[in-house]
Amino acid sequence: MVDVVFDPPIESLIAKLKRLEGNLPTKGMRTALVASVAPLKRNIKTSVRDVTGSLRKSIGHRSISKSAKVRLGFSSDEVALLVGATRKVAGSIGAPAGKKWDQNYKLNWLERGVRPHTIPDVGKTNRFRGRKVLKFGGGYAISVEHPGFSGRQIVWKALQATRSRQQSLFNRKLHAFLDRHIG
Repeated sequence: MVDVVFDPPIESLIAKLKRLEGNLPTKGMRTALVASVAPLKRNIKTSVRDVTGSLRKSIGHRSISKSAKVRLGFSSDEVALLVGATRKVAGSIGAPAGKKWDQNYKLNWLERGVRPHTIPDVGKTNRFRGRKVLKFGGGYAISVEHPGFSGRQIVWKALQATRSRQQSLFNRKLHAFLDRHIG
């Protein structure tokens, strides 16, 4: 979770926003947040290598539910967005045609890295000469040694690179929203 400190402070804009009636304060805050995370999403997408394209296609944003906000320590009436691999996408390696898969685990691996480990036979019914095996490339193996890799911190680096632009985009979009609705 990342909190952004605005310089100059935007308390006067927030006060104007809260004086609006109905659902407009929430819409205004969400509009400004969506505009402010656009460069972050672009930066993450350009940092991801394109093997099948499914991770890159999954990068986006979505609103967090009220119960999830409370679990994360936010007030249930606050506006919060989740940015990352938020969409299920078809076309992953090994996935059945047309089946959509969550891609967040891939982004987590790229961000944090993976320890060296053994990938054992997963017990599928595929058999080769009477034994259960894994198929990689054109070869077969009972288990595979994964060498592991260190995390690339794609999201963290993208956040650091876009942090200053996020503030100005948020301010600009919130000003435009208030000008449209206050007059």
